[in-house]
Amino acid sequence: MKKEHHQEETDATLRSLDGAGRAGAGEFFFTRLQARLQQKGSSAWERATGWIARPSIAIIGLCIILLLNSIIVIRQFERSVSGTDQATLQAFADEYRLQVPTVYDDDKAE
Repeated sequence: MKKEHHQEETDATLRSLDGAGRAGAGEFFFTRLQARLQQKGSSAWERATGWIARPSIAIIGLCIILLLNSIIVIRQFERSVSGTDQATLQAFADEYRLQVPTVYDDDKAE
């Protein structure tokens, strides 16, 4: 039973191809093709944008940009957490007396 059903499906599929004809080109395809072939060499910018517009190149470029941005952000974060940067900020604050006295400052009491 399964084999007969499988054979009927195969026959139906093959019959669907009976009316298929050869694919044809559009009305003005040959004219556009000839115009493009006769066109002088494209400029360097057109070739460059055509090359960059390829999806594989665009995705790779986007990944490189994201990678560089993440490296910059991580380095900035590490630099802001490091002690040398804190020492520089403290020296700047001492130079311009930017400390805010609070109740918790014991060294300035009495």
